[in-house]
Amino acid sequence: MSISLRMKLLTAVIIIASLLVLIWGFDKAFDFTDAGYYLLRYQDNQPLEFGGHMYEHVLVRAVLPANMRKVIPLRFIGLLINLLSSVCLSLAITNVLKRWKGLSHGFPFVFLMVFSGLVFSYAGSPSELSYNSLNQFFLISGSAWLVLAVGGGEKYKLLYAAAAGAMLSVCVLVKLPTGLGAAAIGSVMILLSDKKRGWALLIFWMAGAAVLGAVALLLKPSFITYYANYYQYLSKYIIYDADLLIKSLKDIVFININVLWKASLVILCARFAQIARKPTLKVLLYYAAICIAGIFVILRTAHHMQGQMLMSDFILFFGYVLCGYAIFIYRSKSPPTISGCICYIKDNLGYLTIVIMLVFLPYLGALGSSNPLNWGAKFYYASLMGGVAMIAMLSLSTKAQKLTLLLAVYLSVAGLFQYVQHPYRSQPLYLHNNNFRGIKYDYHKWAFLHQTETILNRYGFRAEQGMIAVYKNPGLAYLFGSFQPGSVLWSKETEDLYFAILDKSKVEMMPVILSIGQELSVEFSAKLNAAMKIDFYRDYHLTAKYPYYEPGISVFVYFPN
Repeated sequence: MSISLRMKLLTAVIIIASLLVLIWGFDKAFDFTDAGYYLLRYQDNQPLEFGGHMYEHVLVRAVLPANMRKVIPLRFIGLLINLLSSVCLSLAITNVLKRWKGLSHGFPFVFLMVFSGLVFSYAGSPSELSYNSLNQFFLISGSAWLVLAVGGGEKYKLLYAAAAGAMLSVCVLVKLPTGLGAAAIGSVMILLSDKKRGWALLIFWMAGAAVLGAVALLLKPSFITYYANYYQYLSKYIIYDADLLIKSLKDIVFININVLWKASLVILCARFAQIARKPTLKVLLYYAAICIAGIFVILRTAHHMQGQMLMSDFILFFGYVLCGYAIFIYRSKSPPTISGCICYIKDNLGYLTIVIMLVFLPYLGALGSSNPLNWGAKFYYASLMGGVAMIAMLSLSTKAQKLTLLLAVYLSVAGLFQYVQHPYRSQPLYLHNNNFRGIKYDYHKWAFLHQTETILNRYGFRAEQGMIAVYKNPGLAYLFGSFQPGSVLWSKETEDLYFAILDKSKVEMMPVILSIGQELSVEFSAKLNAAMKIDFYRDYHLTAKYPYYEPGISVFVYFPN
């Protein structure tokens, strides 16, 4: 059996097995917090006139019919569009490798690498179409066109630049800091590679402006008005300012420095082992390189955060070691000279800019969130693995490519293990056997939902009156076909923003209030009084108290008098 055929079979087996596992989990484990937040905002009865955190729900409402804005359809749509972006990126990378280095049989290898990054973005949860998955699609697809604009030849350069500008411009709507960063990086890359005196750059910006202009004219509310309304509240009530952006940029630098010195240590040990004359010293240095790499891998892969495995620095470490192997060991019989390195950079500037962009794209995608940078980066590992695949292919080393394949297999297996065994805020997926309104839950969540439904029905709850869940349970309003008046309440830290929007909203009926963990505080009720022009202690009464699905926590239900 030829190497090419074995590679195709391995790719097919891993992809089919991974997709079967992912799809098996699509009817299980709906998360009331994050997923509930997205799903509620996609519903037609949820108010949006005063803005929300991002514009993506306006796009989803405009494009998808109501029956597709449900849990299971949105999970399939999210998977399909990101499979499409992975195929686009793999084809673009393969095209560039073929043009520059004559590597014409690299697609199965590259796609397996990119696909393993996509699989790992599911580590911890069956995920719906969210701003993360939409941003993932537009950023990676736009980057695929950008790769072609830089390295795909001059014949279709303007077309590639236009497609890149159109795709990346949508990131401005989905996640503003990412979109602006993508526009800046795309401009620099096109300018460095452009031999048409700026025409490609002009087309890139014109295509982006055309897409944004069309959205502003065709969709209501206009994203210009929407952002203006929202950021007016955001700057006043929430701390998402320049300091957070600067912190994220510093984190990018520190993460890479932290990984780079460890990778350099491994490469130095391996390099000295290569040129050592004494067999004992050679063996000791090789063992030192292996031990340093092993310790780092064990420490990083043992780290978890809320059931999510954070692997970006581990993949970076692998990529840096692979680069060092290709440059300093595999090709070097003597230490490389400075002049030789400069010539190599000049000759391969386009290739290097593509690799750097792909490696740093996950951090660009993670900008604009208060979550840790490494946590947000996991949604864009497809790009990072694409960069590693390029390095492995261009090293022309069979050993490096085999090791890279092991990384892809490991990443797929680790991601699927997290997906099944550690769903976000839930029991393992194989314990989700109790159906509630089309989704399967573990027994504790199912019992909680069933009891909530019983209490709401007993006391005459109507979906059109609305429901406020305090805090981090907007999915309850979605599950019972209701809405949250004004906007979507998320956490205590964002309640001032919620009440500022609620104060400007028209509330026709008194909503039911569910307080998770404790009775409604005096502070919260005072803010509710001011926003809704009511007297909470006169107009509401505590109707029921019952267990939450987490041990030791109770739910307090308040109905209007």
